[in-house]
Amino acid sequence: MVVDTHWRVSIATWTGIGPSVSTVGALAGLLAIHVSWLVALLAVLWYSGFAGLDILSRWVRPPTWREGARWALAGALLWTPSFAKSLRLGSDFQYPDYLAFHGLHMLVACLVAPIAEEVLYRGVTYSALRSWNKTVAIVGSTALFFVAHTSIGGLVLRGTAELSYVHGLAIILLGLITAHIYEKTGKLSLCIVFHSAGNTFVMLAPPMGYLLDLHL
Repeated sequence: MVVDTHWRVSIATWTGIGPSVSTVGALAGLLAIHVSWLVALLAVLWYSGFAGLDILSRWVRPPTWREGARWALAGALLWTPSFAKSLRLGSDFQYPDYLAFHGLHMLVACLVAPIAEEVLYRGVTYSALRSWNKTVAIVGSTALFFVAHTSIGGLVLRGTAELSYVHGLAIILLGLITAHIYEKTGKLSLCIVFHSAGNTFVMLAPPMGYLLDLHL
């Protein structure tokens, strides 16, 4: 039996699949969306010769160990408030299907989503808007990144992003900082490191909370 806890309902609602879907089904759908989105995007870019955006050469430029470690730490620190809040979600591990949910969620949040989103919002969107000017590129790519992380239904129907102020601010800062990284270094891989480190830090909080018996 699937337990109707807040995490299953929220992920099912966010993906638009509906609250009757199973936990694994909802998140598997989200994973499929991200993977197919990334594959389709890369296929179009490859076919078009990357439209002069030089994305591939920027992606494969690896960061140095020092800058990678520095920005990974910064990415984790950005999400410290969310990490502290997520420690309280450890109690959800009492539900059998939450283990599957969390495992898939980590795959999406820590690997697939950072790659797909940085390619789209920094590699494509920022690069395209940069031909106008830097300010337009920073604001435009960050705004689209923020909207993509809201509840689209809530934003359209109720005029609210359905995010806490802390979470919303962190998403905006993530967009601004990754735009800055891309502008200054030209390394899409470094943006992915920063993004992935923050997500991973938060995703480690629930199991840590469970192991430390911090759930409320």
